[in-house]
Amino acid sequence: PSTLDAMASASNNLGNMLQATARVDEALAYYDVALRLKPGEAETWNNRAVALFATRGRFEESVASYSRALSILPDFAQAFGGMMYTKTYICDWRDRASDLATLDHYVDQWLNYDGPPVLLPLQSLNYPTGVGRLKDVTQGYARDLRNNRAADDHDETFAGSDASLESSADVSAAGGGATAVRTRVPEGRMRLCYASLGFESHPH
Repeated sequence: PSTLDAMASASNNLGNMLQATARVDEALAYYDVALRLKPGEAETWNNRAVALFATRGRFEESVASYSRALSILPDFAQAFGGMMYTKTYICDWRDRASDLATLDHYVDQWLNYDGPPVLLPLQSLNYPTGVGRLKDVTQGYARDLRNNRAADDHDETFAGSDASLESSADVSAAGGGATAVRTRVPEGRMRLCYASLGFESHPH
């Protein structure tokens, strides 16, 4: 890759790392650097949109960044799902019927192992859908977590340094879009990790 591409990629990656540690303003600064260097990068526009949403106030800007990502890569399912969810925060119901049909198409692709996750279980509660569909989304999300964990040979997130997960550990979707991961530890106690769409909405 060219020096410009490498610098843009490094800035985007730094933004991702900062966003993962809740340093959203710093992450946004790096995404802006990356986009000045390479404005046609749909993934960076999507990452910027996610960070703007995380500020809990810049929803219009978030939608605009998602739209920019989709103008570059029209079949960017994750960007579409993120944009549609964010639009609910600003009561933007334009093109709602066609958007719901497109979202349903992307969810079908994901559930058939053909595409990335488009929405989280908690997000699916925002849409007019049946209980069966909600169950499908929750099970699909739990499936992906299970597969991702199985592919990770050094899963420090759930196991920690003093205990290891059993191969038969039970992974199941809990209420409210959270995912419960249950496993035994040497002393016979249960170690619980609570993963949620937004910790600000739940007791710590």
